[in-house]
Amino acid sequence: MNYKKMVILKTPIQSLLLLTFACVFFIQCSPTSEPQTRYIPMEATMVGVIDLKQLYFKADFKQIQSTAGFKKWQTTVLSQNKDLGSILLDNLQNPFASGINFERKVFVFDYPTHHLINTNRGILVALNSASKFEQMVRKWSKKLVIQTGKEGFKWVELEENLALGWNKKVAMLMISAPDFKMNSVGKPLGASTYLKQFFSFPAEKSLSKNRNFQAFIRKDNDLALWYNLEAVKQQMTVALKTSNYSKNDQQVLDEIFNFSDAYIHYELNFEKGKVRATTHYDLNDHLKKFYNKTYGKTLSPELLAKLHDHKPIGFLGFSWNFSGLYDWLKRVEDVEQQFEKTAKSMNFTSQELLDALQGELMLAVTGYEKFEVKEKGSPYGDYLTEMLKKHKVGEKKLEDFRKRLDEIPAKVRVKPAPELVAVLSVKNSQVAQQLLKLLGQYTKLTPRKSYHKFQWMELTMYVAVRANHLVVSNQEKLVQNFWSKQQKPVPMVGLYKEATQCTGFGYFNFNFDEYNQSTQQHIKQQVGTKFGKLQEVLNLFDHIKARNKGFDAEIELVMSNKKENSLTTLLNGVFNDAAMIVLAE
Repeated sequence: MNYKKMVILKTPIQSLLLLTFACVFFIQCSPTSEPQTRYIPMEATMVGVIDLKQLYFKADFKQIQSTAGFKKWQTTVLSQNKDLGSILLDNLQNPFASGINFERKVFVFDYPTHHLINTNRGILVALNSASKFEQMVRKWSKKLVIQTGKEGFKWVELEENLALGWNKKVAMLMISAPDFKMNSVGKPLGASTYLKQFFSFPAEKSLSKNRNFQAFIRKDNDLALWYNLEAVKQQMTVALKTSNYSKNDQQVLDEIFNFSDAYIHYELNFEKGKVRATTHYDLNDHLKKFYNKTYGKTLSPELLAKLHDHKPIGFLGFSWNFSGLYDWLKRVEDVEQQFEKTAKSMNFTSQELLDALQGELMLAVTGYEKFEVKEKGSPYGDYLTEMLKKHKVGEKKLEDFRKRLDEIPAKVRVKPAPELVAVLSVKNSQVAQQLLKLLGQYTKLTPRKSYHKFQWMELTMYVAVRANHLVVSNQEKLVQNFWSKQQKPVPMVGLYKEATQCTGFGYFNFNFDEYNQSTQQHIKQQVGTKFGKLQEVLNLFDHIKARNKGFDAEIELVMSNKKENSLTTLLNGVFNDAAMIVLAE
């Protein structure tokens, strides 16, 4: 990627966006109403919300301005274009000179085209002075032609797919995508066409009339995304109509895709000592009933207790239950027959495969160790064997050739890799045994006393089946000890206690000092001279944790500095780092 292009002020859109993000740090207060929402169409599939006021108060921008990285970035940006650089400099000193009201929220919305992939995008900001905003636009280029619409708004076409419009209250930048819908002269609709449409539609067609959306923007979030699943479905319908479904199949699909009054909320907040991201599915009763059948159970405390590590470096666990989804889909013509065919190809019965689609998986990274890798004595042995086969060499001679290859001493080297153990739990023991057989179809399984070993990505792996559980690890002792009665189970406290309350749970520890001595040593040797830079990054964070249960999910990034706001910590890390100076250059 050419990072230089990220800071060059070649067009008005780049300067406007840069000005928006730069001036966020000059905000002092915020009004309660958001007039921008009046101009977002009801059909919008996605709306992003940026609370400039909150971001300003959470970032110690005066301190950040004094860093070498920020000064280098600012100097480089302003030197790219004299005229636009001058405009930006003036507005950095006095953000209200632009006429943009940076005290209000910024809205970014997607409006569907008549094609499944393409979408139009609008960016809305509030104005406190339309005349000042127009003066700034005129300074961008003398070639721009400002036009006036019937409803009194003004607009300018920057490019065919880029237009800017404003009235006394708001300004909108419209970025249009190629569309299959044509206007009267047979050309794709441009950005200015959509812009004029959004400035003139009646209030009842505005997204501001949607109660769910209004409740969403009243939330106290720094950054947020709102998805209207019904609007997304309308865009998908274009693609779905290209396939021919029977009346019964269409009924099943309509039940599954009944997205009326269904929304997804994504929220991101910078808090003291941590960054918190949440996802909430606000679904109708029909969808709740459907998805409740597909969710797995909370993670098993019995399996967690056998991991034998109170605080691993990393952990991931989740459960699933696709049988509920299958109960719906098997009503579609030919789905049940295809399912049986798939099961047969895996040497499963249909019920066994269905049982395999209900279970849980846990993966723990317990360290970073060195492993011996045995390489074949001759790297060309397999290639030469295949060549002999193609030339129809007799089996006796081939066998003799293979024996000679085996006599070549194997080379042994050391490879550092994460030490890990994974546990797969399915509904019954027959399925677990079948999965082991299925693994044997793709790699050679060498039997041991109570487990097997196999090769995977140069490493020797170990796998064992007990009852309805399948355990895999690259450490032999972890498989041997998994069911050992001598091993005391991990008490259900802290990390694992949290996991038992979730259907999905993830964790990674960034605190290098908490790694065991062997792991620390091997990471230092692996990274070499770059370890100091790696440690600088790791020192910013303590750990990251992800939780999921039902219709809610949360990711929490905990910082090492618990006293200051996480946004301040992150911005200091960015602008103090040499990588930011390289980015600006």
